Amino acid sequence: MSDWSNRILAFVALAGFALFLFIIAWWVREPDLIIVLAVVVAMAAYDFWGHPWRQRRAEARAQGESDT
Repeated sequence: MSDWSNRILAFVALAGFALFLFIIAWWVREPDLIIVLAVVVAMAAYDFWGHPWRQRRAEARAQGESDT
């Protein structure tokens, strides 16, 4: 699979996960649970957003080491 199809699939998975947690929060409506679920979605979104940059840095580092 190409890099773009991986990103699209990851975004769809993140959106589905967030939707699932939103449905749970909507039915339960407990403030503590909503806060925890919001933190969980924020952590997943952070990982989704930061992964391509970490991957690029690792690839650049490996490319730099192979040049020496």
